[in-house]
Amino acid sequence: MTKAVGLADVWRLPSLWLATLGGWGLSPYMPGTVGSLVTLPVAAALVSLSAPVMVGLMVGLLVLGSWAAAEAGRTLGKTDHGAIVVDELLGQLLTLWIAMWLLPGTTLDVQTLFLGFVCFRLYDIAKPWPVGWCDRQFKNGFGVMLDDIIAALWAGMVLVGLLLLLRS
Repeated sequence: MTKAVGLADVWRLPSLWLATLGGWGLSPYMPGTVGSLVTLPVAAALVSLSAPVMVGLMVGLLVLGSWAAAEAGRTLGKTDHGAIVVDELLGQLLTLWIAMWLLPGTTLDVQTLFLGFVCFRLYDIAKPWPVGWCDRQFKNGFGVMLDDIIAALWAGMVLVGLLLLLRS
């Protein structure tokens, strides 16, 4: 059974604060989309860091996000509760970083951010194989993060293709 939580709970529990990205995941409408949207400025600010720093940052976010998602899932009464949106932060970050890494010189203008956002949301929502398989198989904090990582890998490759098409 899922439990109702409010902003007071988010600010009281560090795991819930991280898992909901400061409460954005409590949006009554499309919390995953809201979580992805609010992470765009953060992702845009971070993706220009060096590759080793970005990899370390994303691994750290995976570890912290897995812990936060697991704890928040227990608090909320559901492993992959809709309010848990820390996975969207990692997914958006990875999607955009793939494009920046594979296409040096890519700038994160409004068009690129929009396309990255749309690509990631489509793969996160549609859950094509193996995204959906991971979502069904791994019912823990790591699983919450893993399906978004795989969705971001798909989305990042599609974003690269779209950016190449737009350049030609």
